[in-house]
Amino acid sequence: MDENMEPKTNENVGKVENVETTNSSTEQNTGYNAEVRQVLNSTATEQTQQQAYQQTSGTANKNVNACGLISFIFSMIGIFMFGLPCGIVATILGIIGVATFKPEKQTGRWMGITGLAVGAVEVVVMGLYISVI
Repeated sequence: MDENMEPKTNENVGKVENVETTNSSTEQNTGYNAEVRQVLNSTATEQTQQQAYQQTSGTANKNVNACGLISFIFSMIGIFMFGLPCGIVATILGIIGVATFKPEKQTGRWMGITGLAVGAVEVVVMGLYISVI
């Protein structure tokens, strides 16, 4: 009887090993699938966050108005030194920056307006200073 029992036991052991192997591979696949789902969810969440940021910021993919920026820089430099030449450049570039400003494609209109105003004040103040001296 012992001889008859051994082959059955060996067959059962083989079946148990096959079941354990199948279960472990299923667990690995389940773990892998869970990781894939987690990565996909995090990627989708990041894309959703980026889209929400672009929609709320309103300035996504917009360039700065170059003439307005340069006008602003020259007007600030003109306050401390080279008042008349910087004021003239700031005024001219401020006019061009405000006139060519495209709100759907650009930001920084305030820089053009500020450069225009400060540059004009610099020109007037330096003109009065030169005429008095």
